[in-house]
Amino acid sequence: MSLTPDDPFAAERPLVLVATTDGQTRIAVARAIAHFGLSALIAMDEATALAAARDNAQNLVGAILDAHLSTLPGWEIAYTLHVTFGSLPLAVLSDQTQAAPADDLGAAAIFAPSDRPALIAYLGSLAISVEVA
Repeated sequence: MSLTPDDPFAAERPLVLVATTDGQTRIAVARAIAHFGLSALIAMDEATALAAARDNAQNLVGAILDAHLSTLPGWEIAYTLHVTFGSLPLAVLSDQTQAAPADDLGAAAIFAPSDRPALIAYLGSLAISVEVA
């Protein structure tokens, strides 16, 4: 688990959990998150993602989860976060064929990792909700 790299104020900003095994996606999403005045809380596996969410619950404002993590499907993490945090806005990185499970969990957004406009729209809504935009 790590915060947005090279940002001395990252811990003071609202956090967005990012759980994906793809390094390029992590970098792109973390940069977009920082653009909105938020900080990325990076997790590369399921256990780290859940621990990071629990340890940072007071500052967590959203989560972006890869539907295809290595050992536990992203849907399981989404379910746990949904049960634990209730109204936490979740976004799922997946193809649209995976929409049904995400909808069942109240996902705020479902988009492919390459869908930058959808990512920007989701992050913009988070930034507005915490009044940092």
